[in-house]
Amino acid sequence: KPKTVFIEFNNGIDEQLLDLIHYPVILKPNVGERGFGVTLCQNKSEVVEAIMTSKTDHIMQEYINFELELGVLYYKMPKTGKTGITSITEKGFLSVLGNGRDHVEQLLKLTVRGELQLPRLKKEKPNLLQHIPDRGQKILVEPRGNHCLGTEFINATHRNNAVLVAVFDRITENYDGFYFGRFDLKVRDWESLYKGENIKIFEINGVTSEPGHIYDKRYTLLKAYRDVAKQMILVSNIAIQNLKKGVKPTPLLEFLKVIKQHFSSSEKR
Repeated sequence: KPKTVFIEFNNGIDEQLLDLIHYPVILKPNVGERGFGVTLCQNKSEVVEAIMTSKTDHIMQEYINFELELGVLYYKMPKTGKTGITSITEKGFLSVLGNGRDHVEQLLKLTVRGELQLPRLKKEKPNLLQHIPDRGQKILVEPRGNHCLGTEFINATHRNNAVLVAVFDRITENYDGFYFGRFDLKVRDWESLYKGENIKIFEINGVTSEPGHIYDKRYTLLKAYRDVAKQMILVSNIAIQNLKKGVKPTPLLEFLKVIKQHFSSSEKR
C-alpha cells in the first residue's frame, strides 16, 4: 500500500497532515470516479488550493514513479475457495515523442487520442503544450491512468498464469470477506509482479469494477459483451454462494437510496 493520508475537510485543513508524505503526491477526492478530481500535486500549496476549491474530503498518496500500471480483476469463490484472474489491463499513458521541431500541442494533434484531450489540456497545462521536446525525448503528458483522460487500455490478460494467481492469493489471504474486485496497482516490471515484489496497490474496486481489457482498441464489441456477461455470471454465483452461507443482502430501499445519492453527487461533479 502506498503511504496514504486521509484529509478531512471541516471548513479548513489540518496542514500538519500535508507534511507526512514527500512530494510530489497524488491527491484524489474521497468519493469519486473516472479520474474526476485526481491531481498530481508538486507541493503543499497545490494540495491546499485543490482541497479548498472542491471543499470535500480527500486522500493524499505518495506518487509511485513505476512505469508499469495495471488493473487486475481477481476473484475467490466463497464456497470452494477457488481463485482466479479474469482480466489484466496495462495502461499506456498519454505521451508524445519529440522531434526537436514541433511543440507538444502539435505532437498531440498527430493522434486522435491526443487531439481529443487538447481542450482540457489547454486549461490545465498551457505551458506544457508550448514546450518543444528534443528529438527522441519522451514527454509524459498525463500521469493519471484513466481512459477518460487519454490513457490507452491494453489487453494483457494473456499474461495470466497460476504464478500470478498465487501472488494475489497471498495479497488477499488476510482480507476477510473479499471475493471479487479490481486491483489498480503500479509495479516496477512484469518480473517483479510474478515474484510479488515492488508492487504498490493504490486502489481496490468492488463488484462494479469493469474488466478494463475490453477497451483495447483491437478488441471487438462482441468479445467485450461476452467478457462482461461472463463477469456478471461470476459475480452472481459469488452472491448466491454468500447468500447460502447466511450473508444478508442490502435491503432494496437502502440500495435505491445509495443509487440516488451516487447519481446526485455525479451530477454535481
